[in-house]
Amino acid sequence: SQVFFGDLESVISYEGCGHSSSTVDPFLDLSLDVIQRGSTSLQACLTSYFRPESIDGLILCSQCNVGRPAVKQFSLLHLPNVLCFYLKRCHHDTKINTSITFPADLDLAPYLSHVDGGQSAWQDRYSLYAVVNHSGQTNSGHYTAYIRSAPGSWCLCDDQKIVSVSLEHVLRTDAYVLLYHKNLLAIRA
Repeated sequence: SQVFFGDLESVISYEGCGHSSSTVDPFLDLSLDVIQRGSTSLQACLTSYFRPESIDGLILCSQCNVGRPAVKQFSLLHLPNVLCFYLKRCHHDTKINTSITFPADLDLAPYLSHVDGGQSAWQDRYSLYAVVNHSGQTNSGHYTAYIRSAPGSWCLCDDQKIVSVSLEHVLRTDAYVLLYHKNLLAIRA
């Protein structure tokens, strides 16, 4: 279960009293919203996902028993060995074709919970090892995958066809799912 499972912490901070409450939920992937036009990056999607968000209405603070304005923020409490990002490229029945850049190496330190002081800096770093693409529309299409088969060696898997490609080629694709592994699992690409 440590391979794909991580823990996501949600902290609600109450305005006026300084109290906060938190919950921890396991996750298998992080589903990231994608803007519907222009271009963006994986880092921008992550920043948006982990940005503090005001909660509508008043929320009852369990410590002072008063309804207060509140802010909710997610952070990563425990990181999985393999991290899967699902890029939400559909809105109702429309496919979102926004160009999304993503790095070969990813540092998740900015998104970690401050509670988890035991993580070492190298445990926050991930390397790209697979990209899933979808061509077509929301109700039909074709999936392909780019997989790192060895350090510095990438291949395109398209049905029975397997072709060597460069990392630069992989980084220019329209990703639908991104898979990163902790750098401690293998030699970096």
